Amino acid sequence: MLSKLRFAPDSDLLGVLRDVEWRRSPPVPILLRNVVLEHGPWTLSADELRVRRINPLREWPEDEWSDNSVDEQRLRMQPVEAQRVDFDLVGPRTRPAHWVLLQNWPQSMWLPSAVECPGHQAIVLSAGANGIFLGSDELPAQGWGRLSTALQLACGAPLPYVLSMSPDRCALYRSAATPPPSQLPMFKDGGVCRAPIHDMLRTLLQMPQDEFEVLRFAAAITVQGKSPELFLEMRYLLLMICVEMLDGQRQLGGEATARMLGVDRPVADLLNGMRNQLVHAHSGGGYRNAFTAWVRENQGVLPAMPETWAHTIDTEACDVHFDRLYFQLCERIDAYWCGRLGVRDPRSCRRAFPYSTLGDLPPAVAPAPDVVRATAGEDRHVAELEAALRSREAKIAQLEDALSRQGRAIAEKRENIKALQAAMRRNGIEIPGAPHAADP
Repeated sequence: MLSKLRFAPDSDLLGVLRDVEWRRSPPVPILLRNVVLEHGPWTLSADELRVRRINPLREWPEDEWSDNSVDEQRLRMQPVEAQRVDFDLVGPRTRPAHWVLLQNWPQSMWLPSAVECPGHQAIVLSAGANGIFLGSDELPAQGWGRLSTALQLACGAPLPYVLSMSPDRCALYRSAATPPPSQLPMFKDGGVCRAPIHDMLRTLLQMPQDEFEVLRFAAAITVQGKSPELFLEMRYLLLMICVEMLDGQRQLGGEATARMLGVDRPVADLLNGMRNQLVHAHSGGGYRNAFTAWVRENQGVLPAMPETWAHTIDTEACDVHFDRLYFQLCERIDAYWCGRLGVRDPRSCRRAFPYSTLGDLPPAVAPAPDVVRATAGEDRHVAELEAALRSREAKIAQLEDALSRQGRAIAEKRENIKALQAAMRRNGIEIPGAPHAADP
């Protein structure tokens, strides 16, 4: 393996690397060719691999090399820049033939043992201390991305790839740091989350590609909007970006937000107003200044909030409990995703957010597919142009029909004139300059 790569203490390479470290320069990249790694019965190989050392040179052996010392300090390296390193693989066949390992899955959430849907081989799932395992005898047609998207939404945290394998290929992944564990999962812990996760996986596996591309990006924003590493205002703005992407409108509006999240209009106005004040920073930044500015825009009148949201505002102090507002927004976006991805039993959704009083409400109604697709960009404008084109085509059809009727009337009059001229000629009456019946 790479940890066993050695250079003689008096080699030119060692001298160059020590000189670089003495000058406190960045580590020098090392290009390795014809790399072969052996691990048990498997052999991994690559034509070339660019690496850099990750331990100081003082850990290199100063004296003669010893083949018998197991404690000898060695050079440790990692790939340069690449987040994924691919190898050719030779070794015994595995079952399933294709599989991937994801990191950071909460062990308190149980997974369905398998997912089956039309047009796809059965996909097996299992979770353990090292992560979550997904496998299939055939590689999913769209890769593992759809499964990863559904699982990240379910647990509310990123799930970085660790390892993927197929019969003749292997890929190793690395990330800068392990993401924080899930704190706001979509579903309750234990076996109750198996069925809704199964529903989400089936829906995404069968979804058309153009629709999935819209939802994939919105799902990634939703997961980042639950990250404990971001301050609260940033998390709130990310979730509101998700709302704006999926509400089916070109601009954020109260009616669309209320429809998407399944809330009353005063709640939607509060959510949108806080978003606008935080984005434009007219209030000087921070949620308290944003709320003060929003109340000022409403002539100092606080909205009449429904009972389930009343705890988000302190009417006596004219202040907002922003953490409660954020948790309520998380719950409503989770409800939207449940409705959008076909979760049949909304009671499995988590309602244990701090200060939450919503209980087991049904998920928000998902917008129609054509409304969802309108969030991709210019679809609404295209629809307006298509409607105008259809209107013009209808007017053209009306004009063509009118011209056709006029043409038939003119042809009928010409026939009547010809018949009248023929009758006059039979009676010996000539009309000067009139064409004969045989004339065109």
